[in-house]
Amino acid sequence: MKFPSKRLALSIAAAVCAASVFTLALAQSPAPRPDRPQLPMSLGDAQTRVHDRSSTIDRNRDGFITVEEFAAFRAAKRAERVQRRMARVDTNKDGRVSTTEFEVAHLARFERADANRDGQITRDEVRAMRMQRRAERRERSAQTLRDPNA
Repeated sequence: MKFPSKRLALSIAAAVCAASVFTLALAQSPAPRPDRPQLPMSLGDAQTRVHDRSSTIDRNRDGFITVEEFAAFRAAKRAERVQRRMARVDTNKDGRVSTTEFEVAHLARFERADANRDGQITRDEVRAMRMQRRAERRERSAQTLRDPNA
């Protein structure tokens, strides 16, 4: 099969890759996160959780949380989020993200946002995608409320 242009051939190949990644992503359910609280939670459990968190932040164990300690804690949390995101994009699980994996993941996100499939995304489509993602997160939270072991 001969394509009229190299750009069209690459676009079609990228779309096929993005569709494959999107299909795989839909088939996988998100793993429960151990850092999230299990609900319902008692006051005693909440106190223990807050105490554990403050102890983790207070690195020098002096009983006070400094700006530097809190900033270091937040930076570590951000690094964990980045690692989780990289792991989702690393489809061949080799510990690194190729430019192809990166592009496929982002094109899949573009396709999810492009609700009318016209090849362009609008503010309304982006808002709709965000609302859908929020609804999915709320549903997962509700699922955790219904079944804390889920």
